[in-house]
This record gives sequence, structure tokens and C-alpha cells, in this order.
Amino acid sequence: MAEKKCINPNQLLIWIAFISIIIAENLTSDEQEFVGNILGVISENILLIQSLNQQGEENDEYDSSNNDNTKQMQDQIDELKEYIKSLERRLDEL
Repeated sequence: MAEKKCINPNQLLIWIAFISIIIAENLTSDEQEFVGNILGVISENILLIQSLNQQGEENDEYDSSNNDNTKQMQDQIDELKEYIKSLERRLDEL
């Protein structure tokens, strides 16, 4: 699997500042506000999607763990049933 290369946080901040300046420099104040709001909504939606995906992954992990616990409990119940049956047989023999 290929290793992901991360950009330096300081470099990322500089790139974001340059991009912001380039976008904003030829816009009116109203257009800047509009574009800023649109980008804000897009970022909020992306963060919401990420949150829902993360929640789904956590739920999948919980479901898997819960299924394992349920199976273990069912196995214990089955063992107890067998043990009770063996005790009943012993009592019947008396």
C-alpha cells in the first residue's frame, strides 16, 4: 500500500491564504460574502458527511462486537441447558 505524504501544516496555511486572496481579489464585497458563504456551506456538508461515515464505521464495529457477544452468550446458554438436562437425568435416576 502506498504511503500517504502529508503537506506541512504551515505550507498548507500559506496555500490556503494564496487561494483565498486569488479568489477574493477580483470580487466585490457582496460577491466575496456570497462565495464565502457558499464555501462555508460546502465545508459544513463535507464535515457532516465525514461525521456520518465515521459514525457508520463505529456502528459497524459495535455491531460486529455485539454479534460476537451475542454468540458467546448463546453458547453459554446452550451449555447451561445441557448441564440442566444432565442434572435432570441424574435426578430421574434417583
